[in-house]
Amino acid sequence: MTDLSSGLSSYLDRIAEKSQNGEISWTQPNPSVFQWIRSTEDGELRVTIQKAEFPRSAIRSLGEVSRANAGTTYLFQVQNRRSRQPSLSLSSKERPDVFQSLEKIYKSAERDMDLQATQVLRQLLDDE
Repeated sequence: MTDLSSGLSSYLDRIAEKSQNGEISWTQPNPSVFQWIRSTEDGELRVTIQKAEFPRSAIRSLGEVSRANAGTTYLFQVQNRRSRQPSLSLSSKERPDVFQSLEKIYKSAERDMDLQATQVLRQLLDDE
């Protein structure tokens, strides 16, 4: 892993850690995408993490993807909300070195949404 890849993974791991600690509030616009809006001095950034599953027939054409990661790809994007221009786009298909970091982010966002769903369901039952 190069120094740049290591630094990239380090930042992604920090995002995953903040998410796991409940410091990032995710929303879920559709079943395979999680979104986080982050305010900065330059405006708001939309961060999305998406998981895509590939059928076994497609996996053969991916070539170098390891068996452990075969069939799953994560896409991490950061976009300026005002200009709608992407600032960053990382795919574990093209960058297998970030697969584990992106997987951590996705799983922590998924866990956050499960916790939110549990709270909503509990509120539904508490009002009866």
